[in-house]
Amino acid sequence: MARNWRGRPQAYRAVSFHDSMALVKKLTCPLLFMTTPEDFFYPSFADVCALRPDGKVAIVGGENLPTLSDPRGVAAGIAKFLKGL
Repeated sequence: MARNWRGRPQAYRAVSFHDSMALVKKLTCPLLFMTTPEDFFYPSFADVCALRPDGKVAIVGGENLPTLSDPRGVAAGIAKFLKGL
């Protein structure tokens, strides 16, 4: 956090102000929607998933960085998604 004090807010603003919903509608590839209930954007997760009901969903543990706090859950979610392709 101390090293990324400038970049982190920029990344959150980029995600917040980007029209992600329009992009999700345009994608034609298989999608994996992954989140954790502790993520900042979790309240809008169901809205994103509803845009593509064919997408696969994985809810993992951890906080905003589940790859660090729940690496096994993230790996299992990705593995299950890839096995279904």
